[in-house]
Amino acid sequence: MKISKGSHSLYGTSRNPSNNYDDPREPEIMKNRKGISATHPISSKDSRRVSERPAASDVFDTSQRHPSARRRVGIFSRSTDRDYRWLVETLRSEDFSSLVANVKSCFIHNKQPFQKFLDDINQCTFGILYHSKNRGRVNVTDVTDSLYDQELETLCMILGKKNVVVIIDDLEDSSDYRKRYVLQEQPRIVKQAADLLLVSDDDKMDSGLLRRKTDQLKKLLRDAAPGSDLSSCV
Repeated sequence: MKISKGSHSLYGTSRNPSNNYDDPREPEIMKNRKGISATHPISSKDSRRVSERPAASDVFDTSQRHPSARRRVGIFSRSTDRDYRWLVETLRSEDFSSLVANVKSCFIHNKQPFQKFLDDINQCTFGILYHSKNRGRVNVTDVTDSLYDQELETLCMILGKKNVVVIIDDLEDSSDYRKRYVLQEQPRIVKQAADLLLVSDDDKMDSGLLRRKTDQLKKLLRDAAPGSDLSSCV
């Protein structure tokens, strides 16, 4: 699938009705949005008209930066920031100071205009899609009533796969066996994120176990690649 700048493929109907964003201006927004397209590239004349909003790939073109540039991390979730306070504190700790410039909590809900979600992404260079099993199920993508199909694809297409991580929290089992099972059932995570991190209640109660998880996250931040790689996202 050929991806080019300038149309609306991100804004079509989600596979899951629960992921839709309600906006009374939707017909007009759908007509005027300047996003990522598979079919209608913007002409040079039209490009000048929409230059007030850079394309996502331009916003995140960090190829000229030093490879060790610190990340602007966004945590995207339908959970409130109270559920992942431990994660925010970890990312803001001295241990991560060489990798993280700032941390932003980005709450997702169905009544939110999709443009707000895009605006939040545009303030980040690294995205964490966070899900808590306390919401009931491990239903991130690909399964019945999955919560984040559209959001994960959008994060991948704007930030690039290597700059997106999925974290599933509050599990009873965070073993490698459990991880393989989740990835088998929800393969979109493999396709659209650099990795999946599972965190259990036991992990958070044991500093040694939690350190192993946060070290994995540290490596992913260190290996994050500048710019967007859209080829694997759709």
